[in-house]
Amino acid sequence: MLILNALSGGANALPGNISLIDALPDLTNLQLCVDVGDSNSLASDAANTALEDLSANGNDMQAGTTAGADSQDPAFSGTIGALSNAEFVTMDGVQDSALSDLYTFATNPAWLETIHKDSAVFTVLTIVQFTSASGVFSCGNITNSANVGFEFFFDKPNPRMGFRVAKGGGGFALEEIDTGLDPDTNTWLLAAVSIDEDAGSGLLYLNGNTSSFTSTYSSPSASAASTTFSFGASNLGAATSLQSVDSRFAAAAVFQGRALDAAELNAIHENLSNRFQFGE
Repeated sequence: MLILNALSGGANALPGNISLIDALPDLTNLQLCVDVGDSNSLASDAANTALEDLSANGNDMQAGTTAGADSQDPAFSGTIGALSNAEFVTMDGVQDSALSDLYTFATNPAWLETIHKDSAVFTVLTIVQFTSASGVFSCGNITNSANVGFEFFFDKPNPRMGFRVAKGGGGFALEEIDTGLDPDTNTWLLAAVSIDEDAGSGLLYLNGNTSSFTSTYSSPSASAASTTFSFGASNLGAATSLQSVDSRFAAAAVFQGRALDAAELNAIHENLSNRFQFGE
């Protein structure tokens, strides 16, 4: 496993650019890792190409809401396998004016069903860029508090980062929204949420800035999530869910059974800084 303490600065495709999977110092409890700049994860620029899991778990994701081409397939930009900050997919609803482009699962893996339940331990990490002051990014598997599941989101119009666990019946088991974490535009962002529910420790992370919170769930549901998880919208593009707008998606990882701390997230940020030029 390559671990690189890269320095920021320079143009695209600098020597030493690496995939997200190689930037993770410890793969313990890694359940999902996807990177559109890595040809082992995105093998083609065809609109309906699956996003393949770089971990050993085979948790591949489909483009859009069906296995075939549809109006919610993300549009790829860049060169397949180039591993620079110019490889990304656009998630902004251009192909479908009402709904966001997204990657999703055909069915939720069992480990994903633990995130909204009692004793959850996990980290969701994403690498995203906003192209305007209207930028919004969301991932999850709920539309509103009447559902069962969770969503992680951050946006520029109402500067904030947030994480919600919906327990059904119109209530949230946890709702944490931080208005002090203000995502920049036209630069790459490493954003993450990390929770150990039993310990009551929660962390929101944005390019080295952190916000801690008490993460104890209040009467969470033990039922399955209302729908499948997706990157790009918090509920398979349902018109009432939080949609991604003016955003570019490059990579993501999910750990289940392990909550990364700020030092671990900073190490990943540093390992990828040569490629993504975070904050520049």
